Amino acid sequence: MNKSFSKILAVVVLTIFILGGIISWEYWYLRSKEGRAPEEKEEEIKLLSEEVTREMIEKNVGEIINKVLPLNFDRKNAEYFIDDLNNDGWLEIIVTACLPAVKAQYYEKAYLGVLKVLNSKGDYQKIAGLEFGEPVTIFRDIPKVAELDDLGSLQDIDGDGQKEIILYLGTGGASNEAYGIFNVDWDRQEINWLNMRYESGAVQPTFLLRGGGVMHQEIFQLEDINGDGRLEIIEKSGGFIGSASTEEKDWGNLENWEWQKKVYSWDGVVFSYDKELTGYDDQ
Repeated sequence: MNKSFSKILAVVVLTIFILGGIISWEYWYLRSKEGRAPEEKEEEIKLLSEEVTREMIEKNVGEIINKVLPLNFDRKNAEYFIDDLNNDGWLEIIVTACLPAVKAQYYEKAYLGVLKVLNSKGDYQKIAGLEFGEPVTIFRDIPKVAELDDLGSLQDIDGDGQKEIILYLGTGGASNEAYGIFNVDWDRQEINWLNMRYESGAVQPTFLLRGGGVMHQEIFQLEDINGDGRLEIIEKSGGFIGSASTEEKDWGNLENWEWQKKVYSWDGVVFSYDKELTGYDDQ
């Protein structure tokens, strides 16, 4: 009886000892982890607060593009543009590329990505990426951020406090070029087309034309035409009505052109055809 009791007692003591060791180890491990957390957090803050210059980004951009592009996209012809999209004082890189060219040297799909460079080592955070083919169908050139003197390449178009991306789409007609406008959803980490609701009621991605020839012109503008502090999209289609004898120097005279204009204003979701603003200049 005494021997059995001693064995049971020994087992109980051993069990308590083992459990105590496990509990003690977990306690000190957690304390140690908690003790390291501020240091790790401080290091993370230091990593993110290092000043990132344009020169620093340029130094690392080739390697970053190589990493961030989806595997099947051509890295040799990739384009990039640097700007502060969300006005937080931190520069982002906008990257564009296409699938390798097919027959007749056109491309079937494009990529648009936004990322943030974190430090001088070239570490980066991918903000969002979008692969798209429609509504462009084919690309004759690599899309890239448009640098248009009268528009500015990046500006807050929909009034959300963050810049949208005006992208030259690498396509268009025989005598004009096509552009699209894209929005970055920072919370969802998505890139989306800005849409337009046309006079017919159809809603489609922005697909805006610029260019033309001697007898016809296509123009789109971003302008606050009624002074309310918000930009409108203005599409203008012009036909030359001057005589055959009109001098070349007078082709730019407004009297020699007839313009049709459509204005689209932001309704909180899309840019909608605005009948009142379309006739605003005539009031």
